[in-house]
Amino acid sequence: MSDVCTSRPTTTRHLAGTEPELIAASALDLAGCDRLEIVVGLYEHERAGLRFETWPPKLQNDIATLIAQWIERNPTRVLRAQTCAVQERACVMIVHHAAKG
Repeated sequence: MSDVCTSRPTTTRHLAGTEPELIAASALDLAGCDRLEIVVGLYEHERAGLRFETWPPKLQNDIATLIAQWIERNPTRVLRAQTCAVQERACVMIVHHAAKG
């Protein structure tokens, strides 16, 4: 199952960021996880690398806020992993989540 949040560039990006957590290198066990997919377009003048930290700061804040809001609305879920990608003029963040317990 997958939730998809899609937005286009706007001038109203105003959201709070979060600190990334470092995890020891190992295989991810995503069995039983669902996904929240967030896709945000880039303005023509913006650039983004493969790492979330290289994405435009306002875009990072938008995505972090969307994730925080989703967590608030879904208290029975726990985040297992986050993956990201850049495709043409869009940044993609995938949050892998599962039921608590």
